[in-house]
Amino acid sequence: MHSFLYLNKATKSKNMVLEGWVSTYALPDFIKEFKEKGYENLIVTGIPMTQYEYASDYNYTSQATITALKHFGFSDTIYQAAIPQNVFQDRTYSTALITKSIFDQHPEWGKSFNIYSMGVHSRRTLLLFNEAFGNNYDIGIISHSDRTYIGNMWWRSSVGFRTVTNELIAFFYAKFIFNANENIYLERIEKGLFLDKHRIARSKKEFEFTDTLTSPFNKLEIENHSGFNYFEIDETYKVLADFRVDTSSAPFKMPTTTERKPIYRIY
Repeated sequence: MHSFLYLNKATKSKNMVLEGWVSTYALPDFIKEFKEKGYENLIVTGIPMTQYEYASDYNYTSQATITALKHFGFSDTIYQAAIPQNVFQDRTYSTALITKSIFDQHPEWGKSFNIYSMGVHSRRTLLLFNEAFGNNYDIGIISHSDRTYIGNMWWRSSVGFRTVTNELIAFFYAKFIFNANENIYLERIEKGLFLDKHRIARSKKEFEFTDTLTSPFNKLEIENHSGFNYFEIDETYKVLADFRVDTSSAPFKMPTTTERKPIYRIY
């Protein structure tokens, strides 16, 4: 089963898609592959952070992976294909749809790419990307080994047995039961990206106002602050507005209840 699911079948291409959930230890090998094979374009997929998101600057795994790539010396341009928080199921297929939208914006890239995945997830990844992109694309797969278990003896550890058997079931579900309605998924993604945009902005504002280094509140106000009372986000509410800087006046500072004096502009 392991040899069936753990797939390496690369195609000739200048484009690479890195699954943003892969373990950090795989990234140096990925960079080596990218450089030695002469790839030119990189997309990193991502899913929402579901652990420690309030203790991190990252909202998606792709953001954390991109930072890690830069830590290891990767300096090329990176495109991000992250799905929003309202996508709980069929996440690989959803990331494939967002990846396809990036390729649609760059017809000069051609219609081929390799996916860099990890372990026994790779065969299902290729299956779902082919489902999303259709027959007009030549898609290959490169899979980094999963060091949490020994591949050819996967049944001898609980993590190996669980990983391989779960992935086999998931693959057969994707192959024989999963029925993708692209338009429904795209509508869900569009709605989710709108919601994420405002959730993230609100979260940043909350951090700003509760951090003593950035808050306009004094110490007592910070201690008594229990969060802003926002309206529920409504994706059907649209505002058409045009904001322009008043160039007849210079930026100015205004005092707050602390020693900070933020800079303001008139619009």
